[in-house]
Amino acid sequence: LQLLDLASREIQPVGQVGAPRQADLRRGISTAHYAVFHALCGAMAAAFSHGDTRVGQMLHRAIDHRPARDKFEQVARRPAADPDLRRFANAFVQLQQLRHDADYDPGYRASRQEAVNAVQVARAAVSALDGADPSQRFVLLAELLARPRR
Repeated sequence: LQLLDLASREIQPVGQVGAPRQADLRRGISTAHYAVFHALCGAMAAAFSHGDTRVGQMLHRAIDHRPARDKFEQVARRPAADPDLRRFANAFVQLQQLRHDADYDPGYRASRQEAVNAVQVARAAVSALDGADPSQRFVLLAELLARPRR
């Protein structure tokens, strides 16, 4: 949740008057995505590390952005998936695209409202992941770790 608080501060830094700078809005959007990504990594570590710090650190590095997005695109379309997992999946995909725009598209212009919405979506996503059916969340995390055979 610290990253979500940071994202909010980046959007409207304390003491700043007037419209937020583009760099702040873009950084806030990117941080909102990373808050969701790190919540996912934390869930992964909690599910599989059994309290072993070294294993937890390895699990934090186990998730690749693109395969995660691909998996969440699938989850968002699964009618039988837990509604909270579908909400998380949709938010992950949405925020990752926004982060790509904010970080890599020099012509991208973020509005303050878009940045505020990104933080709200991220907060809801973290809550949805926490509130998801534990058994479905566990299976999803295992799917993220498993590499499909070719």
